[in-house]
Amino acid sequence: MDFSTKYFNIIFRKQKILEFIAVLIMFVAIGFRFGIEGPKWFWDDAPFIALILVMAGLLLSLLWIRIEKHKTQLIIDKIKNSNKNNSNSMDAKIKLLTNRQCEIFELIIKGKSNKEIMDKLFIELSTLKTHINHIYKTLEIGNRKEAKAIGTDRF
Repeated sequence: MDFSTKYFNIIFRKQKILEFIAVLIMFVAIGFRFGIEGPKWFWDDAPFIALILVMAGLLLSLLWIRIEKHKTQLIIDKIKNSNKNNSNSMDAKIKLLTNRQCEIFELIIKGKSNKEIMDKLFIELSTLKTHINHIYKTLEIGNRKEAKAIGTDRF
């Protein structure tokens, strides 16, 4: 584990505190007190302290943004890896189909109707439906729309 990963893991756990501190610092920097003479800015006598507080608040805010970007990137990477794994498992499932089922699957992907598939392959409707049900079961899908989504990349 490299330094930046360790650093971000620690900061992830403390992110809410970081957010609270940044907001608190910004409010303190622009704070007023109310007295008999009327409202008075805390830092009338030393405005450079307010400037330092604002800069510290901005730095903490930038750190918070950077943490959020890092978290988002981790989620994106996780989704990409998940999609790759799903793609590999789908390729393995497609390889389980028989040659005839592959033919039917390709025709379904091309948008052919049951009648067109029956005419092209010279099979009965009951046979076609049996093949389609086996295809759906093997690929763990439920309809032609899902089949097209899976197959457009592969055939």
